[in-house]
Amino acid sequence: MIAADVDEAESAPVGVQQQNDGAAIAGFAPDLIEAVAFLGRNHMLPAALGRVRAELAEELMESRLFPRLLELYRADMLATFASPEPYYQACRLYRRHLRGRPLPQRTGAASRRRRPRARRFRG
Repeated sequence: MIAADVDEAESAPVGVQQQNDGAAIAGFAPDLIEAVAFLGRNHMLPAALGRVRAELAEELMESRLFPRLLELYRADMLATFASPEPYYQACRLYRRHLRGRPLPQRTGAASRRRRPRARRFRG
């Protein structure tokens, strides 16, 4: 099956499977194939750690590959000349996770930032 034969939504998983199959045929170790797939699949998720469900963020940070994922994300950020602040935010959340402190809950209205009300001029 060629990736062009499937819908766009299905093409990424097909490409990953083809990549994994090719790496296995080339003789790469299964652990290396798994690590590369994890890093490729999640390389931009550190940017969203503060916005995704706490359970998903915790599961991602439990991976032994998460420190490498952070470094890959840092390299992505520096390559675009963007502010490194999202990287530092992800590092703060990871340190909080390592200390055993729960991540802030992100549910419903509590997850939205509230803007201060503008003062009305009464003259």
